[in-house]
Amino acid sequence: MPVEINAMEDNLDGSSLEEDVLKSKSDNSEECDDLPDDDDEFSDDDEKNNVFENLQSIESKKRKHKMEERSIENILDESQRSRKRKKEGHVSILPPTAEEMTRLRESENLFHSNLFRLQIEEIIKEVKPKQSERKSIKQWLEKFVKFLMNVDESTLLTVESLEDYQVPFCELPKKLKIDFDFLKPASVDVQGSYKAGCCLGPSLVVDVFVTMPRQCLSKTDRFNGLYHFKRAMYLAYLTKLLDGNELLDNDKGLEYCNKFGDPLKSVLLIHPMGRLRRVGVFLHVIPEEGSFKLINLSPDKNNVKTSWWIENTEPAVETPTPHYNNSILEDMVVSKNETLRSEILEGNQNLKDAITLLRVWLRQRQLDKGYGSFDGYITCMLVISLFISRKLNSFMSSYQIVRNVWITLAQTDWSKKGISLCIDSDDVKENLEIFHKYFEVVFLDVTGHCNLTARMSKLTYMQVKQESSLALQCLDNPHMNSFHALFITPMPFIRQYDHIISIKKLKTIQEVSKNSSMENQLDHLGNTTLLATQVVQKLLEHGVGHRLSTLTMKLEPPVCWSVKHTFNYINSITLGMRLNVDTALSVIDKGPEANLPEATEFREFWGDKSELRRFKDGTVCEAVVWANSEVSIARRRLIVKDIVLFLLKKKLHLKESSVIYLADQLEELIKEKSLIPDGFEYGTGEEAGRQIIESYNRLATQIRDLSLPLDISSVQCTSPVFWFCSVFPPLACEKDNRFNDTILTESDKPCLMLKEKLFKAPKYIPPIEVIIKLGLSRNWPEDIEAIRRVKAAFNIQIGKELSEKLNLETQVFPNYVNVAKDGFVFRVSVAYEREVILLKEIKTPDGKKMYRDTTESIKLEKSTVILPKLSGALSGLSQQCIGYGPATCLAKRWLNAQLFNGSLFPDIVADLLMAYIFLLPEPYRVLIQPQAAFLHFLNLLANTNFHLEPIIVSFNNDLKREDILEIETYFRNQRSTIPPLFIATQYDKTGSVWTKQAPLLPVLAWLAKVAAESLLNLESEFFFSGRSLSCKVIFRPPLHIFDVYIWLRPLMCPQRTYKVDFNNEKMPKSIKAPQDKFKIPIVDFDPVQKYISELRDHYGEFALFFHDTYGGNVIGVLLKPSALEKHEFKVSQMNCRKPIVEGDSTYLALNMEALMADFYILGKGLVQVVKLNTKHELRWSI
Repeated sequence: MPVEINAMEDNLDGSSLEEDVLKSKSDNSEECDDLPDDDDEFSDDDEKNNVFENLQSIESKKRKHKMEERSIENILDESQRSRKRKKEGHVSILPPTAEEMTRLRESENLFHSNLFRLQIEEIIKEVKPKQSERKSIKQWLEKFVKFLMNVDESTLLTVESLEDYQVPFCELPKKLKIDFDFLKPASVDVQGSYKAGCCLGPSLVVDVFVTMPRQCLSKTDRFNGLYHFKRAMYLAYLTKLLDGNELLDNDKGLEYCNKFGDPLKSVLLIHPMGRLRRVGVFLHVIPEEGSFKLINLSPDKNNVKTSWWIENTEPAVETPTPHYNNSILEDMVVSKNETLRSEILEGNQNLKDAITLLRVWLRQRQLDKGYGSFDGYITCMLVISLFISRKLNSFMSSYQIVRNVWITLAQTDWSKKGISLCIDSDDVKENLEIFHKYFEVVFLDVTGHCNLTARMSKLTYMQVKQESSLALQCLDNPHMNSFHALFITPMPFIRQYDHIISIKKLKTIQEVSKNSSMENQLDHLGNTTLLATQVVQKLLEHGVGHRLSTLTMKLEPPVCWSVKHTFNYINSITLGMRLNVDTALSVIDKGPEANLPEATEFREFWGDKSELRRFKDGTVCEAVVWANSEVSIARRRLIVKDIVLFLLKKKLHLKESSVIYLADQLEELIKEKSLIPDGFEYGTGEEAGRQIIESYNRLATQIRDLSLPLDISSVQCTSPVFWFCSVFPPLACEKDNRFNDTILTESDKPCLMLKEKLFKAPKYIPPIEVIIKLGLSRNWPEDIEAIRRVKAAFNIQIGKELSEKLNLETQVFPNYVNVAKDGFVFRVSVAYEREVILLKEIKTPDGKKMYRDTTESIKLEKSTVILPKLSGALSGLSQQCIGYGPATCLAKRWLNAQLFNGSLFPDIVADLLMAYIFLLPEPYRVLIQPQAAFLHFLNLLANTNFHLEPIIVSFNNDLKREDILEIETYFRNQRSTIPPLFIATQYDKTGSVWTKQAPLLPVLAWLAKVAAESLLNLESEFFFSGRSLSCKVIFRPPLHIFDVYIWLRPLMCPQRTYKVDFNNEKMPKSIKAPQDKFKIPIVDFDPVQKYISELRDHYGEFALFFHDTYGGNVIGVLLKPSALEKHEFKVSQMNCRKPIVEGDSTYLALNMEALMADFYILGKGLVQVVKLNTKHELRWSI
């Protein structure tokens, strides 16, 4: 118990920056705070987004509950200590009261933890309506119901009176003509989640059911959509009556809404006047009880005739219309179900709270809105079903109820064995079997006639099951904040899947829907979108189902429109696919053996793509080959895309231009654009990285076999390419002949040399760092300088043996040896572990030895001790998660595109942040496609308050709960002294090794803003276009923020080919790979980075310098506020300043002209022009 309490206390440090902002906004808008939400949304998009962002203010309220975070044992111990202190004269502390003791016992017995209980209470309090609002709403509803019930029947409306109002009904092939007279409602009742007490806030929606009199309907109205049309007519009459009423907010007007996503059943949205302007009232029309016989609407009955749908057709056996029948049935039985709900929930607050929590959980996953959603009504009836079956009881806490519901959802399967609220019937099992013949998911209501999940597809239901299983895993995971992952974190559709396919064109959807069978068209009357979705879904399940772990369709939220306008009920079709890592990358689909009957079906489905192939096991089978076996991993990740587009074109005759396919659009930004070895497929760099690793392994074996005075204990590569995180890994080349030797010259040395007059920089070739650790020996000296000399001697010996024995070109330096092998350059360094300790050693005046971190010791420890360990862990992660490497490359490319290069945001920090996303993805899953992981990276930067939240990366779960508590305690206690971004691993529990120098707090703040804008752009505009060009905008930096621009000569930028908008038409497309021994090219030469380094060294006190390492030809200079301040005249402060006289005093001010001239002189030959931003009074061009 003490361990758990410490964990909770570690999390009580207040709210995040975003939460404080949201709280301040809510404090400035009392009306917004006071108005809760319900089952459905009706407000603007901004209001929708703020619904659950306001929940994050929960964290800021934890401090006042800190007393409750202590266990009973701790409180008793403190009571004893308080009595002891009182005797000693200290300030006394009151012992816990009986009520506090009881509450603590309840928390320990009924909730996940004390903190979890506090969070549950706060979130429920946040989303529930206040008592004052409920009172106002009740008064308004009484007036509203009275108005509807007192309609004057002497002034009956006619069809002609509706000329200015549209009837909310979809277009059918055959127009319906009926005679209909409006009569006042038989009854008006307030129902739904508002009445049940389990609605969501902050915007409140109330459901009002208007009962249409029996006289308005005839027994034959159940056929051919007549009931639905009369229902829509009745709703239009109500609209006419209510238009201009003083109870309504006429500024907002009346609106129709397809609340259920069903084109046959719209509702009327009303906005009350006065203080309740943000409250929405949904007006539903239902038939009076007994209008139709329930037996006539059973799922095996037909109520839509083929002869009506298609004229001049011969009589045939009519097929059942279960979904059409159920849409009438749910209106017929709604009163009985609401009565049961009221009886069960009345006086049982824990059930209501549990339902509220489940609805929050569903909404964050976008599963509670749209056609076939797992909405609040189904959630509520599920809890009631478990209560009736005694799987839940009134003594359970809300947490226990929610957990039991998740267990039920995870362990049961309604698609095979449904459940029923009608438990008193003797033929429940038989009844369920009948419904399973016609519905994918079955959950019967209290009457046993209506399927509450009739609209729900199996895909949506399976997604709810998977999310329930993941929720249980989150609760049982001691290494994460499960509450935040389950109830606070939103999950947009685009972030959840590897591949997303969307069809948005109206004509395309109509054409696809025609591929549906006649039975389906009659059953789903008028629902063109659903018919088209089912066609595409079944096609993909057949064609790529074995390559997917999940296939899900996006639930479109309800849409509202003016009652005087027509509305197109056809929505877009969007499907998400989560790839199966074991099968998705296969280049061949193996079918049945050629002599089996299934082979004919296989050939018919795949057509010309199918061919006979003999496999290694000797079988001859039908098969479809999508690529050769040597293609890159990037190409393999897109095989599913090739299959999907092929099927859509072959089976549905859809052109690729009519389909939006999101998968790899961002990957173009990390592909080599110009120089690729002959016959080498680059992809997104994995193949280049693998080639380097293979060469490194051969070199490591050769180094271990060297005859050195000491044994080699380990050889470790520490370059990002080793864990596939080098944005543009070096490629093997015979020599740097990419520029025809115009800037290089041969010599008798083992390396190429630059010519004296340099008019363009050679291609940048980064060295691959390799660390050699030697065995222990007492012969090592204890002097730092002597150790360095011994290491230099080892470098000479290593270079000599590699050159003489292995015929490798080497270049020896005091600190390392450059080795050319297989077209790559490896930089081999010798590490001695005790050198770090000696660098920390300090002798006091009295001769004692002290050990303290120094700048030199920290640098050496990072490169020779911590980085090799981290390198192995990151390499292992990249092998487990194939999307980690390219996703990290995308993140680094974006950071540099925003001009945050390695000096402002170190590359290893990006590696660790992406590792954190992959190791702790909840509530998401680990994906294969790097594009989705990049969205998570942007979300992490945009929505994480790093000042209050430590990043703890636990590789292989090596960090135990005690270790995490230790790190969190250190983070809290030392927050004022540790870096703004705290990243801890099992190799560095202090969390400051990699982030001590950078990134700075202003950099993190600006990155959060840019990341939020980039994420918004990708998830909105890019999602609707799917074009690579539209996503490039987030890789273009906002230059207007800088004070000075230093424009560079393009040819002097050695990495210019990596630029986002680089035009490679004039560059050679391929280079020759090495065949034998070759000279070492110009390595690690980037004049731009050298220039920026000098700028930071000499002018770092005046400005920050921003640059895109990968091809940027402009350096952004941002002056520090301190540089613009006036200083007293002192000779020591004359650098880059000029004297100015104000009155009798002389001050020093920044000399902008001299500063810009220095920039130009320092970069002479490299700098093209230095310009001042036009926001200043003068514009300089030197």
